[in-house]
Parts: sequence; C-alpha cells; structure tokens
Amino acid sequence: MEPDALTRADHMSNEVMSPYCPGRTLAACPSENARVLRADIASWFDEGYNENAVRQRLQMIYGETVFGVPKDSAVGLLGWYAPAAFFCAGILLITFVLRRRMNNTAENDNKSDVAISSEKREEIESELKKRLEQR
Repeated sequence: MEPDALTRADHMSNEVMSPYCPGRTLAACPSENARVLRADIASWFDEGYNENAVRQRLQMIYGETVFGVPKDSAVGLLGWYAPAAFFCAGILLITFVLRRRMNNTAENDNKSDVAISSEKREEIESELKKRLEQR
C-alpha cells in the first residue's frame, strides 16, 4: 500500500464519524470494526478511488450521518446556524432583563425619596434643635 493512500485515509478518518463508536470520529474509535473500516478506506485510495468516490461509497454504506456535518440544504444549514442564533438570542434576552431590572431598581430608589411639606420639615428641625440643646 502506498504512503499517499495511508495519509489520505488517515485524513478522512478524522472527518468521518464512526458507525461503531457513537460521538467519535473513525480515527478516535478503538473498536476492531473501526480499524477494519480504516484499512478499507486506505485500500480504496490505493485502488485509485478519489476522495469524492470514497465519500460516496461511505455514504451508500452508512448513510449521510457518517460525515457528522449537515449537508448543504436548508435543513442542514439550520443545523449549523441554529445554535449560534439561540446563543445570540440568549445574550440579548439576558441583556434586556438585566437592563430592565437595573432601571426598575433606579426608579424604586427615586420613589423612596419622600417629599416632606415645609411645615413638617420645620417641625422636624425644631425638634432636632431642642434635642441637641438638651445635650
């Protein structure tokens, strides 16, 4: 087997999801079946298949999910962009809630300042003067 075929197979093994170890690439899967599939991919490259032909062959055998990336369709692109959109929406929501809460706190602080009539103020001041003079 030529070294170029092994290099290309190793590269593809890092892009292909293992049908034997869920959530792992073919390169990271320790199962014997994964080792056999990696050898098959190398032999296909050695036989002269190009990368697209190997991809098509893997897709025929294992389905679209073997590549671990959404296809270039509306639903596939939604798989790429939906998490980012939800993240941004969450940041905006948190910002909105925090700003609103801060504004409400500021308004409540302003409402706690009680307006005192001039008569009441004079009464309080005279009472304070009396108490201070008693000391």
